[in-house]
Amino acid sequence: KVVSFSSIYHKTTKVVLSRKQNISSSPVVARVRKTTPGSFKVPNAVYSSFLSYSDILYTMRQNLVDYVITDQPIGLYLVRHSKGSYKVFKHLKNQEHYAIGVHKQHQHLLKEINKILAHLKSTGRLNFLRRQWMR
Repeated sequence: KVVSFSSIYHKTTKVVLSRKQNISSSPVVARVRKTTPGSFKVPNAVYSSFLSYSDILYTMRQNLVDYVITDQPIGLYLVRHSKGSYKVFKHLKNQEHYAIGVHKQHQHLLKEINKILAHLKSTGRLNFLRRQWMR
């Protein structure tokens, strides 16, 4: 009600990460609080929200969390750079759209942001940044 959004600058899907070790019979599925959960359903699962990915990875190392749902770029980063042994368990079909939120009272700012995003798209710079940071 109070936020307007810019044009979409990135689209991605959700992934589910899992521990490489054995998964418990009553698995715990985690996500970061206030993020969109995706559509991953597991029989007998407990769904839990955490404040950060650091908290989730810590509990995964303690074998207290079995799965985490996140956007693909974040998931790939976590697999590549964390100390634990995790893998991409599943790719979900949910598509996420990234945009910049601006208070509705600042339409002039939103207009400038959209002009900049359009310029980044038209020059190929946005695709370059995507390839550089989102692989």
